[in-house]
Amino acid sequence: MELTASNAPTAAGRTPWPQHALVHAVFFAMGAELFLVPPLLGLIARDFGVGEASAAWVISGYVLGYAVSSPLLAALTEGLSPRRVILAGVAIFALGDLGCALAPTLPVLVAAHAVSGIGGGLAAPAIWALLGETAAAHQKGRAISVGAALYAGGQIVGVPLGSLLAAATGWRLPFVVIAGWLAISWLAIAVRLRDPAGAARPRRTRGAAIRASLGLWRYRDFLGTLAATTLTQAARIGAYSYVGVIFGQRYGFGLAALGALGAAVGAGSMSGSLLAGPVIDRWRTTGRPLAAPLIGWAVLLAAAIVGTLAVDAVVPAVLGLLIWCAAGGACYSTAQAMLGITFNDHRAAAVSWNNASMNAGVAVGTALLGTLALGSAGFIAAAAGLAGLGALVAGWLTLLSVRGGRARGEAAGTVR
Repeated sequence: MELTASNAPTAAGRTPWPQHALVHAVFFAMGAELFLVPPLLGLIARDFGVGEASAAWVISGYVLGYAVSSPLLAALTEGLSPRRVILAGVAIFALGDLGCALAPTLPVLVAAHAVSGIGGGLAAPAIWALLGETAAAHQKGRAISVGAALYAGGQIVGVPLGSLLAAATGWRLPFVVIAGWLAISWLAIAVRLRDPAGAARPRRTRGAAIRASLGLWRYRDFLGTLAATTLTQAARIGAYSYVGVIFGQRYGFGLAALGALGAAVGAGSMSGSLLAGPVIDRWRTTGRPLAAPLIGWAVLLAAAIVGTLAVDAVVPAVLGLLIWCAAGGACYSTAQAMLGITFNDHRAAAVSWNNASMNAGVAVGTALLGTLALGSAGFIAAAAGLAGLGALVAGWLTLLSVRGGRARGEAAGTVR
């Protein structure tokens, strides 16, 4: 059973971009957080006397904390003030990062980073729902893609800044800086953010909210979108987690060079995310399957991974990495917009599952690829293969749409 969005905008209006900017600042910090650790893996590993694959559990702790908590928290907070939910999540996130900065052992660092992930898992679904609910009907794809772009944009400033701070003072200070940024964002949201007009709606019981969230799994297009996200983000970010080590070994990149590379890669991810939104809006208004662009982005991602890691020349490798991250960012934005548009009445739950799938994909990709020789033929084949499988799933979703026979309507109101 599937449910597909109507392809025509249903309402006019203005998108409150200044209000969106307040929560974009949180996404900016989340993006910096997700991409902060890869350049620091070597320092963390040396500090705790472990291998880089063991240190990579710091990344897995964050993404698993997010993936496990986000769908449940989205269901339990349904009907509450989005502003209050966002404030609570940001506070937990900041406290988790302070715990990272003070962690005396690797297990404590992993656990503290998991707390940060739980904070993100609480705040992000409310933010995504707010963006989709308050955007003008003809700009929903753009509003969601701008949020994803700011998420990627955190990498532009956060990664090089973190690398420079780590080079001067060690790996702990970058976590303090992000916690400080989150504290400032918390104050701005507390003072300036307004709940959307429809926020005060009757709450379901906790059991009913959880059943509604789980009920989304009855729909094949929902399941397919989650699978595509898991696979493409396992390839995109799971493999990227080791790029710092690979580029350091092959090209002698130090922390400063990796920071600059991270900024460039962030710009690539941001560009891909921004491009995906208008594409989705255009395809939606012309009645074409929303999943079709995802096929192209996933194929481009697979090709870029091979092009980056199979060469032994720095300039082609860097150019390939930029395309890799742009295509991966577009994959994520496309899937997020698809769910936000299709499952309108259950947007927070739908996007929370997609975010959980992204983070689960990162954890699986990081763990799987960490078992292979970094940069080897097997590593390259596995990373590109994950993206290729994502393209196949997107093709299946497109066929479902083309063949028809699905209930149409922008809201997934039948999910109970």
